[in-house]
Amino acid sequence: MNERVGVVFRQDLAYYFYKATIEATDTLLHGGEALQRQLVSLATQWYFLPGQVIVREMDLSPWVYIVHRGVITIKRDDSNTIILTKGSIFGQLDGNKPRPVRMTAIAENYADLLQITIKDFQDIIDNKTCEYISLNQQAKSDFMAVHKICEEDPFNTIQYILRGRKMIKLPWKNEILQAKSSSYYSRWLYLTLFFGPFASSCITLMAVTVTYHQLMIIEWLVIMFDILHCMYLISEFYTIELVVVNGQCRERPVMFRMFKNWQYYIDILSIVLPLFTDILGTWKCQLARLLRLWCLYRFHKIFCRGFKSHVAPVLLKLAIVCLTIHGITCGWIYIACHDQNFPMELPELTSDVNATIDYDEWASPLNRNGGCARVTIIFEVNGKNRLGFLVPKKQFADYIVAFMYVFVVYTHQEIDVVVALTLPEIYYKVLINYIIQPMEIWVLSVAISSVYAKYRELYSYDYNVLNLIVYLEHSGLCPVWLDSVKEYTKQLWQRQRGNWLPELARQAPQCLQEDIFSALYMHHLETLPLFRELPLYFRRQLVTRLQRVVIFPGKFIVQEGDIFSCLYLIHEGEVEKWYTDKSGEKKMVSTLTTNGYFGLIPAVFPNTPFQFSYYSRTVS
Repeated sequence: MNERVGVVFRQDLAYYFYKATIEATDTLLHGGEALQRQLVSLATQWYFLPGQVIVREMDLSPWVYIVHRGVITIKRDDSNTIILTKGSIFGQLDGNKPRPVRMTAIAENYADLLQITIKDFQDIIDNKTCEYISLNQQAKSDFMAVHKICEEDPFNTIQYILRGRKMIKLPWKNEILQAKSSSYYSRWLYLTLFFGPFASSCITLMAVTVTYHQLMIIEWLVIMFDILHCMYLISEFYTIELVVVNGQCRERPVMFRMFKNWQYYIDILSIVLPLFTDILGTWKCQLARLLRLWCLYRFHKIFCRGFKSHVAPVLLKLAIVCLTIHGITCGWIYIACHDQNFPMELPELTSDVNATIDYDEWASPLNRNGGCARVTIIFEVNGKNRLGFLVPKKQFADYIVAFMYVFVVYTHQEIDVVVALTLPEIYYKVLINYIIQPMEIWVLSVAISSVYAKYRELYSYDYNVLNLIVYLEHSGLCPVWLDSVKEYTKQLWQRQRGNWLPELARQAPQCLQEDIFSALYMHHLETLPLFRELPLYFRRQLVTRLQRVVIFPGKFIVQEGDIFSCLYLIHEGEVEKWYTDKSGEKKMVSTLTTNGYFGLIPAVFPNTPFQFSYYSRTVS
């Protein structure tokens, strides 16, 4: 996107965002506004975690860095030298070709840096700026610190930008607890913001569908969740928020300021209104507990935004679907299953129909007041097709019948299987369709998005392989070799998902790349006597140049006489070593296994042919 924007507009846009930083840098370079605009237009912003190494001493780093936010510690010979703040600059400040840097830079906390290639940096600065750099004694150590600390806008600090994680400071604890994964405070929020509102809403909806005497069975559960929600409101009194006071970011307890937020009055209503149940003589006051579903939105803000949790979004979506279906089911029980008198005349069931009914579980609607009615099989009475109706004997079985009705309405849009007997039931059935259809679209969109997110690499890889096969086929490649290419690409995906290493690893900062590749492949370099004695900084940079290649079984890797300036390190598998004697007969010399190597001489001395042939015995 940066390349598609006009040069002047790109300079104006970048200068607007980085003006304070680049003006502080200009106190060292003395290049004026023209230099400032060119630097920021070519710079790329990078983000570093606390304690992350940006450059290491003796690394070949082709970058120049400008501190945008945060603090950078400069070290030489493993000792702290100086602290760099906003506008300071470090990296190779002279020459167009990379050379070993003379210091180590480490992010003290979260840090944002502007990164520029040394070639672009040298092309931009003029002779006067080069003179200023050469006169600076710190430049000999590849860094220059600003003399005057630039006042940071508190609303533009990393601390304020990264705010949002829930924090609390309990009276009996000195440290501040954050809602990080697997922490006790995180589990408490899962309990009070997700499980509590979800369970209390399910119980409240179910309680509307039962008789007053049955309410006593579940009333203690409802009271327990009320107490839990009260404890949550009390805990919110001690939460910490990041505020700007006198130009500085400070963590301050919320306390009584929580009542300035209207959301907490909804929580209070969800606790107070159910207390009027006995006064008004109706259980409908208990529906006020449904107001706690607002806590699910808080749960979404705390755990589902960004990459804070992978489980929370799945739980939230599952809870929404379950609550919707549960609410529709309980609504059907309330609308269609509480009539004392059956709304139509019931025909007498024939003996054939009675033989298919289990009267231990089902009863006639005339023998029970209310209940969710279901139809029987069709039978004939006086030459006419008639339907009978049955209701469950036990009241809790009404939920199963109502759930079946909702499921039938969802799966049989054009078949009138659910018989609506009264006008309210007809209206409710229409309402169900208006609710279920958007929910179905949403569920399908979530499912498609999840599948695409999981398999998009496979789709992309398969598309590229298909293009390759079509190109080779049109180019006249024989079918045998086409089949070999197909088998290889299939094996490549099964072994390592079609890529040598995830692309994100190649896009990581240089020192992080060195850490990743060192952990994966450094043991191979240490097996070679030539590299074992070399300095660690050289091996760390060399290991990032390694590329992983998968060789299919039964294939020649290189043949005798080939000229390839490559060193091969066997990460997995077995490789056979062959040579041709004077009589022209091929003989196997040895077998190389994991952690073996070959091709050292051609790699060190280019244009030197291989003296042996190497043949893959297994997948290597």
